[in-house]
Amino acid sequence: MITELQFTIEERAAGGPSAETVAAGAKALRAHGCVLLRDVFAADFIAALREELLARHKSFPRQAAPAGSGEVGGKRFLTPLTISGPFHSAQLYANPLVRPILRAVLGPEMVLGALGTVTSLPGAPEQHAHRDGPPLFNQAINRMVTAHAIDLFIPLVEFNDRTGTTRLFPDTHLDLQADPATAAYVDPVIPIGACVLMDYRLFHQGRENRSELIRPLLFAVYHLPWFKDYNNYASTSFLKISDEDYARIPAEHRRLLAWTEHYRSGLY
Repeated sequence: MITELQFTIEERAAGGPSAETVAAGAKALRAHGCVLLRDVFAADFIAALREELLARHKSFPRQAAPAGSGEVGGKRFLTPLTISGPFHSAQLYANPLVRPILRAVLGPEMVLGALGTVTSLPGAPEQHAHRDGPPLFNQAINRMVTAHAIDLFIPLVEFNDRTGTTRLFPDTHLDLQADPATAAYVDPVIPIGACVLMDYRLFHQGRENRSELIRPLLFAVYHLPWFKDYNNYASTSFLKISDEDYARIPAEHRRLLAWTEHYRSGLY
């Protein structure tokens, strides 16, 4: 089972979650490694992101990967996103309902380290179960430390029995000996507008796509400022933005997107 949180009308009017909601989201992330947040994004915003993605990557309907993509399973591709157009939105990279929960776990110095999509084409088989990154310490220490990196998963179509979903293995983020072959799991139905926060250490896997729809999953990776994922993003920049678009980032979010400067300057 996965903890699900629904934001109230009052929280939306206030432009952020209550202290109780933040505490509940942070507790679920620390204890179980995942939490589902309902009705975070407007349906028309998700539709605009989906349309822009398919416009940028016209090869997907031809069952092919766009340039710069890496295959992460049969008919499943990992692709970096350029922060421009509808993707140049604080609703995406600094969402006021999501960001306080992230900060409660990672702290105020967290940064955005990657933004991209994992797109499963029709007929994509089940992906292997994996962690996005291994625990940083041995078992004794790993159980005592909180996350150093958190994934934000935003489905651009509903994730269900037909399109498939991301299978999650709650509690495996704290157990170095966890075996996904025997661990308990959940296959959440994730409607349009909802999202999932997931500890980087948690086992998960993309389920098969049995529909005729392309299944794009938008992801953002937030992490502590000293962390760099050299396993997944060593050779390709997963924070792409032009100088002109970077100048349009609101001042209050410059610290969050500090890593774009490292990528753009060639430091990483």
